Amino acid sequence: MNSFIVAGTSSSVGKTTVTKSLLSIIKHAQAFKVGPDFIDPLHHKKITGKPSYNLDLFAYQEDKTKFIFNQYKSEVNIIEGVMGLYGGLNHELDNFSTAHLSRTLNLPVILVVNGEKKDSSLAAEILGYINYDKRVNIVGVIINNITKKQYDYHKDNIEKIGTKVFGYLPKLDVTIKERHLGLKLPEEIVEYDEFISNLSKVAKETIELDLLLSNTVDNNSYETKDYFKTIINCHKNKIIAVSKDKAFSFFYDLHIEMLKKSGAIIKYFSPIHDSLPEADLYFFSGGYPENHLEELVLNKKIFNQLKDTTKKIIAECGGFIFLSNGIEVKDTYYDLVGLYNIDTIFTNKLDMAHFGYLDIVTKDNHCIKGHEFHYSKTLNISEDYDYYNVLNKGYKTGYKNNNIIAGYPHIMWFSNIDYFKKIF
Repeated sequence: MNSFIVAGTSSSVGKTTVTKSLLSIIKHAQAFKVGPDFIDPLHHKKITGKPSYNLDLFAYQEDKTKFIFNQYKSEVNIIEGVMGLYGGLNHELDNFSTAHLSRTLNLPVILVVNGEKKDSSLAAEILGYINYDKRVNIVGVIINNITKKQYDYHKDNIEKIGTKVFGYLPKLDVTIKERHLGLKLPEEIVEYDEFISNLSKVAKETIELDLLLSNTVDNNSYETKDYFKTIINCHKNKIIAVSKDKAFSFFYDLHIEMLKKSGAIIKYFSPIHDSLPEADLYFFSGGYPENHLEELVLNKKIFNQLKDTTKKIIAECGGFIFLSNGIEVKDTYYDLVGLYNIDTIFTNKLDMAHFGYLDIVTKDNHCIKGHEFHYSKTLNISEDYDYYNVLNKGYKTGYKNNNIIAGYPHIMWFSNIDYFKKIF
């Protein structure tokens, strides 16, 4: 078995491109993602045809994280890191970073470095990452954005510091563009399959796969509690309807697996196109409703059905916006479902006051983990908006009444199994 982590010296250095290239040339590989990310796993799934699971030490702590990896690992496991290798919640080494995860799972790291416009100092940069925490096993590097001639130049120098070089990727003619919240979604990209096919052809020529695999053999075994045991059939035959279309697509694959283990029946529906299906619980996921408002507001039937239902509703981030009174985008106000008397406004910058990991105690005393990442804000709040007490940030957020729980936080169900067992 092979397992390794693809880490970067920083964000936007090319680790996602390298990860995609490796997933495209190593057939049947299992993908994972460090931290609370929805978009990168969607790209992983598009390439592999299999779910991609998040490994999050903040949300799940060490034992549960090991359990998730144990549960879904395959013959080749590729874990995409987050931010820079050592970037985490603070400046401590145990800061829920990619490096922290590599030590927790005892897995080797392949460091992605940007070689564009770099000289011999690139080797010194790599050496700094190796020496910063020698418990992190950096087994080699892949250099991004260079030519074959530049690669030969850098490879010779990097090998002099005792570090293996597993190949390179040239500067690509076509790349996947970013926007607010991250990369564009796979289904939004014209000729995505062609892009991955071309990336695969390049990677087969430029990455020394045999050398990489020979240095990433995984003989680890982890003894953990069986965390799924207590949820088997706890929601047997309960129906959960999950929003899923181009406006709403942020839902963890681990949550889907938990629902399946619990015996729940999962239905998917489109708030853009569909009527509200019969269900015991409606889950409105995050996504990009602000990009599809012209279509969303035309489906008045689902607006009325939502106002009439007494069934349980959970809404997160984009779903929370959709169920609010409305949203203002570029000086235009769009009337939305109106299940609670809250308005929102889309801005051009990340709401840094409500960003990152959340350590939450709910109003009914559940301790849970979550995260926020959004470019919109609430306005004109005239409802009780204090269901989530965010201890590590010092604010309260989230709306709850008899059948609705809604707010910006994305809740990590696996962080508190008892909370998950009470969602219906």
